[in-house]
Amino acid sequence: MKTNKSINLTNDGVISDDISNIFNKKYNLNKIEAGSIDEISLIHIINSCKIFVVSWGTAFFKNFVYISDNCKKIIVLIIGKEFIKQYHDFKDLPNKFKNANIIYKIINNNLDEDISSLINN
Repeated sequence: MKTNKSINLTNDGVISDDISNIFNKKYNLNKIEAGSIDEISLIHIINSCKIFVVSWGTAFFKNFVYISDNCKKIIVLIIGKEFIKQYHDFKDLPNKFKNANIIYKIINNNLDEDISSLINN
């Protein structure tokens, strides 16, 4: 996810690193800070995911192609006014990639909405 600790070209969809850490701990997710690891390691981590939770924008569009056939679900969190607008304007979004169903979820910057049903079902 795009946090205030990441290197960001825009402020769209940026959330607090503290909120991100709480969210990841709550759902037992591993946080990948793209700028802190090399690209090959990032690809290997994404390729090994069974569930890939990612924020809308470059994080999703650039990286979902590294998903393997073992991934069953991609959850794309849409955060921020501009990204919500982009989501609504986008035509023909994929709902499946390889063996993974793609779920799009608009969520607020506090990430305080319960998404356990998305992760566990």
